[in-house]
Amino acid sequence: MRTDGIVTAVRIGAQTKDNTYTILTAEQILTVRCGILLEPGEEASVDTEKIEDSAIPSGAITVVGKTSKVRYRKMLSLLTKKAIDPKGGRGAEYTGKFKATTSSMSRQLGAAAKRFLESYLTGAATIVRFHNDCDGSSGAIGLHMALDAVNAKLGYQPRNISWRMNKSIAYRVDEYYEDSLFLNNYKSIARPLVLASDFGTSPESEGAIRELCKTADMMMLDHHPVYGSFPRELVTYINPWDFGGDSDYTAGMLTCSFADRIVGVNLELLKHASLIGDYSACADRSNTEAQRVAVVLDYLTSKRGEGENFTPKYFGSVIFDREKLAESFLYASTRMSEAIELGVKNIKHYITAGRTNVYVLDFKHVSRSEDDYPLPGRYASSLQRKMEEIGGADVITVVHYGNYISFRLSPTAAKKIELLKIIERLKEESEHVIGGGGHHAAASIRVDKNHVDDVLGRLLQELGA
Repeated sequence: MRTDGIVTAVRIGAQTKDNTYTILTAEQILTVRCGILLEPGEEASVDTEKIEDSAIPSGAITVVGKTSKVRYRKMLSLLTKKAIDPKGGRGAEYTGKFKATTSSMSRQLGAAAKRFLESYLTGAATIVRFHNDCDGSSGAIGLHMALDAVNAKLGYQPRNISWRMNKSIAYRVDEYYEDSLFLNNYKSIARPLVLASDFGTSPESEGAIRELCKTADMMMLDHHPVYGSFPRELVTYINPWDFGGDSDYTAGMLTCSFADRIVGVNLELLKHASLIGDYSACADRSNTEAQRVAVVLDYLTSKRGEGENFTPKYFGSVIFDREKLAESFLYASTRMSEAIELGVKNIKHYITAGRTNVYVLDFKHVSRSEDDYPLPGRYASSLQRKMEEIGGADVITVVHYGNYISFRLSPTAAKKIELLKIIERLKEESEHVIGGGGHHAAASIRVDKNHVDDVLGRLLQELGA
C-alpha cells in the first residue's frame, strides 16, 4: 500500500544508502533508510508494505515534488494533536506555593512544549542537556517518560535525540563544539534544537550560546537568578523568577511541568524528589519514597562512567525498580553517612554577629569511594542538613575543595543573608575569585586554588563571623 508523505529530516550516513529519513504522513511518522537521495521538503510516495527492518528498497519510494508550507504545517499540526494528550498539563498544577507560579507560566510552557514536540516529531536534531544532580536528572527522566508515551501513541522510533548530562551549570565552548558535531549530522525543515535544564545564566555561557543560536534554537528551563545583561532574546527562556516564584521552584519541577504539557504521565514522584534533592524550602522530607529517589539520583549522577549510564533511560530503570532502588539507596546512604561523620569531626565553627552558625570544612578530610561518591556539591547539601541538627535552624555550611567553595544555607539563614550579593562583591573586589553563582540557598564560587584561605577569610568578614 502506497502512502504520500513529506520528507522532514535526514540523518546523514557514511554513504547515501545509510541515510535515515523522517517522513511525515497523515497517519504516522516513518523513520526509514533507502538507497536514493532525498531532501527535506520533498513529497514522497512510499510503499509502506515494502519497509523491512527500517529499510525500504529504492523502487518502493518515489519523489513526487516539493511540498508547500501550508501542507507541511497542516500535516505537522495533525500529528502534533495526535501526540499531545488533551489531559496533559493537569499534573503541572502542583498544590501549595507552586500553583500560582505554574499557572502564570502556563502559556509559555505550553508554547515551548509544542515547539519542542514539533522539532522532535519532524526528526530535526534535538539535544537535551541536564545538570548532573538530582534536580537536573529528575526533570530529564520526566521529559524522557513523556516522549516515550508519545512514541507509543504514534509508533514512532526517533533517531534524532541525544541526552547529555552536564557537569556544570554553564553552557561553554566545549559543550557547543560537542553539540555542533551532532547537529551537523542532520538536515531538516525545522531548525535543530538544544534544550538545557537546570543551567544558570552564567556570563561564561554567552559566547557559546551566541554561536549555537546562529544555526539552532535553544530553550532554557532554569531556576537560578538571572543576571541583568543575559541575552534573553537569543533563547526561549522560562524561569519561575519571572512569574512570581524563586529558586525553591526547582528545575526538575519546571522540566516535569514542561513535560506535563506534552502528555499526562504521572511525574509527581520526580517533582517531589527534585525539591528534596535541590534543598528547596518547599521540600517534603516526610515523603520517604521521594527521599530515597533523591539520594539515589544524586548517587547515580556522580558515578564515573559513560554512555548509557548517564542517560535518563538508565536512571529511570534504577529508580523505578524496587530492588535496584533499595540496593542503590543502601549503598549511597551508607557512604554518605560515613563521609558526614568524618566531616563533623573536622569542621570549623564560627558565629556571625547576627548569631548565625557558620561551619567550614576542607573536603580533603572526607574520603570517597572508587566511583567518586559523594561529590563535594551534593555532600555539602547533606552536611548542611546534619549541621542544622547540631547547630539549629540558623546555619550556613561552607565546603571547599580544590579551587571551588560551595555554600548551603538553611531557610532561616537565607532570609537574613543575601548570599548572591556577597558572591558578587567577592567577584568584584577579589582578584582571586574567578566566577560563581547559584541561588539563595545553594551556590558556589571558583577561585585561584593558591588563595582559597584568603577568599575564605574575606567571606567570613562579609558574613560578620
